[in-house]
Amino acid sequence: MKPQTKLHFEVVALNEKIKDVSESIKQWAYKKEFKHYAWKTKHTASCFECGHTWKVETNLISKLFGIECPKCKKTLEAKETRVYRHHAEGFFMVLTTVKNFQVVRIFQMHQNLAKGYEASYSCGEIIRHWIRSDGKITVLARDTCNFFYQTRWSWFGPFQVRGTKDKYYVNTKLVYPQRKILPEIIRNGYYGDTFGYHEAYLFHLILAYPIFETLLKTHQFKLAETFYNHIIEFKEFWSQIKICIRHHYEVKDVSMWLDHLRMLKEFGKDIHNPEFVCPKDLKKEHQKLVDRKQRQIEREELKRLISKIEEADPVYRQDKEKYFGLKFSGGEIEIIVLNSVKEFFLEGKQLHHCVFNSKYYEKPNSLILSARKKGKRIETIEIDLRDFRIMQAHGNCHTVSKDRKQILEIIHANLDQIKKIKKRKVKQAVAA
Repeated sequence: MKPQTKLHFEVVALNEKIKDVSESIKQWAYKKEFKHYAWKTKHTASCFECGHTWKVETNLISKLFGIECPKCKKTLEAKETRVYRHHAEGFFMVLTTVKNFQVVRIFQMHQNLAKGYEASYSCGEIIRHWIRSDGKITVLARDTCNFFYQTRWSWFGPFQVRGTKDKYYVNTKLVYPQRKILPEIIRNGYYGDTFGYHEAYLFHLILAYPIFETLLKTHQFKLAETFYNHIIEFKEFWSQIKICIRHHYEVKDVSMWLDHLRMLKEFGKDIHNPEFVCPKDLKKEHQKLVDRKQRQIEREELKRLISKIEEADPVYRQDKEKYFGLKFSGGEIEIIVLNSVKEFFLEGKQLHHCVFNSKYYEKPNSLILSARKKGKRIETIEIDLRDFRIMQAHGNCHTVSKDRKQILEIIHANLDQIKKIKKRKVKQAVAA
């Protein structure tokens, strides 16, 4: 789109002054990102880098450590295949500064290999994130097109002002080591770790949110790592976070700690008392509150409880009904979506945790799954429907079940099913 604000016009003007990176940087990226291959048959090998072909015998050493091309002297990974061509692509990032802007430059690379020819490498810049010293982001990027459900970038079109879609936040771990960082970013606590965030968004958080800056400087890294998912809660309980900082208390399980604070507040406890806010054994103290809440619920009249469930159930069904019927399995383990608010009550009662008491069925961006083994509930899992991350998983009394690893593997293998359902419903809503 065309520049519309004073900031847009300033960024577009400065963007014209940026030059392409040097060839040495591109060669560094090619070397780091791509492997070198040799096309291999029983008695011959062909180097995909220089095109040289020579006779070679297969042995255990060559399979484990690769083979060396006698012409270009590169160590090659043998590919015993009939396919004579190979294509790969990758991305790398360069961090630099222009005036009072931190610039995150994203490059796309291609590797084209063919038997009998020298390897061909190409590189083009596709995205530039401009983060001003006050944290405001302007994204400049080239044009894209969809090709078989994949994003394809044009390397030769002009950079234009773009929005904040996910496709402009290309994730890559390959960052050129010679970095230029704004002094304000270093001043605000940046030391190199990204905590799982895209660098551009991390710099935005560091510059725009004093809370995030404080978390970095006080080494509350777990809180910083989950800041994006709990911005509202962190603002609500900022006084409690400062208590933790003053008493050098490190929050390790953020979701449980926030649930603990909510339940303390519900029971009328003094949430400004370090004894409550910074428990030595969070799991044990939180479990006491869960048990107390459970006893309180059980003392209530059954009719009132049924009425409460029946009142909340239609809202939950309307919000999450599109996910009902999802079932993932592996071996003896079966993972299903909780299909009613009553299921939340039974899940919390049998596993002794707060999935019902903390009203997880009212969370619009959470999908709650129940893992069962031979019909017995063993763990409850919360998935964030915004970025499809597993937010938390708890077994009986907030413990880790012995099947945790297999449960997470099953969920990760089937996340695409959840994504497809969400995308399908969004498209239907837009069409309507």
